[in-house]
Amino acid sequence: VGMHKPCPQHGLQPECTADPGCVWSGVGLSCVDSPCVAHCDEPKCTADAVNHCQWKIVNGTTEPSCWVETTCAYSDEASCEADPQCSWDVFKPDCVERPCNQPTENECEVDPVGCEWFAGTSTCVEKPCKHAMQADCTADTLCEWDACAGVVGGGACQKKSCDPSVF
Repeated sequence: VGMHKPCPQHGLQPECTADPGCVWSGVGLSCVDSPCVAHCDEPKCTADAVNHCQWKIVNGTTEPSCWVETTCAYSDEASCEADPQCSWDVFKPDCVERPCNQPTENECEVDPVGCEWFAGTSTCVEKPCKHAMQADCTADTLCEWDACAGVVGGGACQKKSCDPSVF
């Protein structure tokens, strides 16, 4: 079994999630051992996709063991959304790494997900209105469907433009 600091000694969430043997518990707002560290062999470890387990060598150890694969290993939506690196995927449901989490403008602009740099807060954010389906686009209050745009006029979702006549 790999070595890591006992999880309850991590008092803060970022410190806890940085340790691949620990996860942040939204229930007790504390750091606890990852379920992954209980797996003693590679087949059991890699089969545990629910807990994001991965068989690897970490923290300067020489023997591989089972660790949490992602920093977003939260089991509840509230804890997941509280971490700026994570977001809750309602379709899985699962906590996943937030897209567009790059620290610099250059890294942000080249992200293949479709990110843009927001200068007001110096943060990288996901471009709005990337919906492929018209119904999803029109359901998003920030977006509108342009029937003349897109591939051969098939339509495309775009950010609503400000119309001063509405005010």
